Amino acid sequence: MVFQVRCCKLLAFLHIMIELARSDPIILGTTMRPNFHRKEGEVALPCPKSHPWAMANGTRCCERFHQANDFSKDLDWYDAESLCYGNNSIFCPNRKLCITRQEFMEPDPCPNIFPIQMKNACCKSMWKKNDSDCDGGRIVDNDDPKCCQDGGLFQTSACQANKKRCVALIGADLCPESHPWALANGTRCCKRFHRINDYSKDLDWYDPASLCYDDNSIPCKSANWCSTRPEVITPIECPYTHPVQMKNACCKSVWDKDSSFGSANLIDPEDDASRCLPEYLFQPIMCQEHKKRCVAQVPPIDCSLKNVDYFRHDLGGPFTPGPVVNSHLDCKAQCQIIPNCEVYTYAGLPSSMYYQRCFYKSSSAGGLVDNPEAIAGPKFCP
Repeated sequence: MVFQVRCCKLLAFLHIMIELARSDPIILGTTMRPNFHRKEGEVALPCPKSHPWAMANGTRCCERFHQANDFSKDLDWYDAESLCYGNNSIFCPNRKLCITRQEFMEPDPCPNIFPIQMKNACCKSMWKKNDSDCDGGRIVDNDDPKCCQDGGLFQTSACQANKKRCVALIGADLCPESHPWALANGTRCCKRFHRINDYSKDLDWYDPASLCYDDNSIPCKSANWCSTRPEVITPIECPYTHPVQMKNACCKSVWDKDSSFGSANLIDPEDDASRCLPEYLFQPIMCQEHKKRCVAQVPPIDCSLKNVDYFRHDLGGPFTPGPVVNSHLDCKAQCQIIPNCEVYTYAGLPSSMYYQRCFYKSSSAGGLVDNPEAIAGPKFCP
């Protein structure tokens, strides 16, 4: 009988505790602060909606969800008052103990048509606007939502006020290596990085499947959606030894492979890589397959030397300059196509009797000598 009475009392106590837990949280124990105490079993109140985040061991409520010195960290109940952003905290009403409001603790998930995380917002496109405030580059997590392209932003009012966090959906599968670019809101994956109607623009997550080149897309095999493989998003920068941009490749020379002295064709950025001499071409396999973009360095590296002159070895005999050109870079370009030219000297000052003329040379064996009127360099940067 005694055992049954004790069991009944225990069950009654557990029932009371469960009912209390369903309604108002109960604070047990003492605070971490040595100069503050609370009663056992004191009921905690939710912070007001204007300042929903409890801190300072429940004695204060803060307006924003994140720590003042770290946007990535949510405020915690025991965080010091100084961690409230802008010192914008208030006392818990009626000098009671407070807890964070439950409805603000769970982040607002962005719809899957807004997959790109920004600073407490989500964007449709992975690329920023290109204006006076935004550089048009790829979006990263802490970018300001104002840089999301017009009409492509998702941000609830609570997230805009920084009272709760907005997060892009997590758990998307990556597109396969064979088709690394996601499109059609993540439902399909494309082989090539560029739009079918505009080679200058990379595919975006929300682009329709019809923009995949040659209709070469496959379904995303994920139960949710797919995202572009991160390793293909950042372009490959060509080495400075290959400064001439071609269509997804870079060439060492400004002239195409069929050029010769007297019959030369400059390479255009839209020219196919096949127009560059194979030994002058830079095009990794990812660029060759158009899975990733190859770009020349801008501006190109200039390896010329000022106030010096390559001594002797002039083509055509001593002191035999070529025609007038606009700059030493034009001189360098001409050297690339003139037979036997290896280095050049350009008369760059108006005081020179050979102003804007090039001296093309078959060798650098004569060494460099001082010449304040000259600029010298090799036909290709080493």
